[in-house]
Amino acid sequence: FGPLLTTFGMAVLDSIDLMIISQRFINDPNSYAVQIIGIGFFVLQICLDIGMFLTQAIIVRVSSLIGEGRRETACQLTVDVFRLSLLINTVATIIITFCARPIMNFAGCTPDLIEQCMLLIIPTIAGLPFYSLFHISTGFLQAIGKSILNGLLHLAANLFQTFLLTPFLQFIVKIDVTLSNISQPIVQSAIGLILFIMIFKGKFSLKPTLEMWFKPFSPETKIAFKMALPLIPTFVFALLPSTLILRYMTLASQTESLKTDVIGVFTVITKIFIMALALPAAISGGFLTIATHAIASLNYKRMLITMGCVFAIIFGFYLIFIPLMIANPLCIMKLFVSSESQLKLSKIMVPITMYTNPLGNLAAFMFNFFVAIGKPIFSFIGPIVQLFSICIGAKILFVKYPNDPTKQMYAYNICDISVFSFALVVFIINIIPIIKKTKQTNEITIQSTKSLMKSSDIAQVYQ
Repeated sequence: FGPLLTTFGMAVLDSIDLMIISQRFINDPNSYAVQIIGIGFFVLQICLDIGMFLTQAIIVRVSSLIGEGRRETACQLTVDVFRLSLLINTVATIIITFCARPIMNFAGCTPDLIEQCMLLIIPTIAGLPFYSLFHISTGFLQAIGKSILNGLLHLAANLFQTFLLTPFLQFIVKIDVTLSNISQPIVQSAIGLILFIMIFKGKFSLKPTLEMWFKPFSPETKIAFKMALPLIPTFVFALLPSTLILRYMTLASQTESLKTDVIGVFTVITKIFIMALALPAAISGGFLTIATHAIASLNYKRMLITMGCVFAIIFGFYLIFIPLMIANPLCIMKLFVSSESQLKLSKIMVPITMYTNPLGNLAAFMFNFFVAIGKPIFSFIGPIVQLFSICIGAKILFVKYPNDPTKQMYAYNICDISVFSFALVVFIINIIPIIKKTKQTNEITIQSTKSLMKSSDIAQVYQ
């Protein structure tokens, strides 16, 4: 339930946040609000990815250490992640600042859009330490089993940002569109700082101390970061293909107005992707915590039961969401864009991406399964398959349809089918031994129960 609240806030409320901003500038077409925020989101995503990487390192290893009874080591690992975040954030800030403009230029943005986006990106990069503080602290909660509190805090942060701070800044203060991203670091810094203080005051079941900041790094830190490495190709997949597809779409656009429309529509489509991923990602995040603990305690049956529930929930969600988006894509698109030219593009582009979307997201769930069973190498290879399949597909489509930007959406179909095929084969190979172990464990349990009952009957006879 906790991860559901977390990803709901990140997906649905983030989209509402963009909708509020777009409504403020709806009568000012020259503001290009949706386009600027959409392009700036590429850089914002990098900042969020750093926090999510550090969170993953805590979740996958701290929960396992707790399951193994090594609580002191889990405390030191938590401190190590906080310490390393200082170094990582410093280096990342420098790199992102110098890479932002080349990324936008590569994506085919117009010079005016690039200048506006750079003004948006500067406060975003400045908020990087606050993103990390928030995500590490809430990841700590997830790792110690307080997933609902973790989810509630994420939801509270997004609710405050979306329905209080963003409307206040947009309609009362009337900030410039280039300052639209400042509401997120403001909210997250407040919650992150409070959590950080509570963690080191011993308010939770796992009690890291300030003295641990001066102790040597734990050997488990290296393992934790190694287990989080499969996320890096996933982050690259989220950035590079979108940038490449946007580049091909802008190159295929024969007029500047079509180029601007394509950027606006594609921005909203990326939000729809996040909506489609919200529930599956939430369930997968919760599954990862349960599965790593279950594997560490050799409780394979619990993991299999949880997995079955996950598949059932994901299937039910897509049974409703996908047909809706294919049949009536404008039900969401109209909330963000209003020009007829953009709505016309939306009718063509949105349904194409939805045809195979569930396959790609199911593959993402399987990647979490590979991490849980201690085989992160497959989770590392999977996103690489995604990356190459979508980039190659986009290039082929551009060569074949150099003057039709909408055809680039089929690259997502190529990617979904490719990565799902890979993940399914590896999943089947790895799930069969676990099912066999579960059956063996059940048989041993039944035999033990029968032996105990027999011993009890004998004892009663002698009595």
